[in-house]
Amino acid sequence: MGEGASLVLFSGGQDSTVCLAWALERFERVETLGFAYGQRHAVRPGVTGWAQVRHRYGNTVEDSLEKLQYDLFYIKHLSIAFDLFVILETMKTVITRRGS
Repeated sequence: MGEGASLVLFSGGQDSTVCLAWALERFERVETLGFAYGQRHAVRPGVTGWAQVRHRYGNTVEDSLEKLQYDLFYIKHLSIAFDLFVILETMKTVITRRGS
């Protein structure tokens, strides 16, 4: 997406509809992504995450969408083994300074 684009996350509430209307008035291109509101908040935030070790730092709408996809993948495959794998990947990232 570019300067004249917006991404609206639909969680099923009235706020989503208001945000979509607002975005449609102000941006040339508007994309939507739907998900259950409680889904992304099923896991408490921590020091690391699947999106942090798999995706570079970014500040575009595309980057946000890709990181959201990693977050939702993490929630879908939540397990102790997966958490251990994420921790190992985090340590590897820190040691190799890949994230700097």
